[in-house]
Amino acid sequence: MLELLALVAGIILATSFVFVQNERLRRQYHREQVRLSAQLLASDLRQLQQQALFQTDASSHDLKPTADRAGYYLTTKGVATSSVRFADYACQGVYFDAVLARMAFSQNGAPSTSGYYRLRHKDVAGFAYLVDVQPVTGRVVAYEGQ
Repeated sequence: MLELLALVAGIILATSFVFVQNERLRRQYHREQVRLSAQLLASDLRQLQQQALFQTDASSHDLKPTADRAGYYLTTKGVATSSVRFADYACQGVYFDAVLARMAFSQNGAPSTSGYYRLRHKDVAGFAYLVDVQPVTGRVVAYEGQ
């Protein structure tokens, strides 16, 4: 009887260890989804800046978040040219927590506004990635923050 009790206790202990490890892996997976989404956003912002620097006409390229904040639109002269949904990149649950209403760059690469975008995941509390657009220079930096 004592051996059976020890066996059951061992199985419960092993199961709880596996559950804790599984939860940690799930949290890390969601954090990586946020990081990937932030890098994608930063890349598209840099592309907008490059288009503004090397354009020959006075067309306006900008980035606007979707209404549900689970993606964004890249626009030219106010018309959406492409749409990016985080779920399309296997990042379900990622959303904008803080956004700039509109982001565009002038012909010298300076941003129309400065500030940051904050990305979070609905299943990971207390974790965010920031994509910062710095004033004057327009430098785009993605980093982990709160």
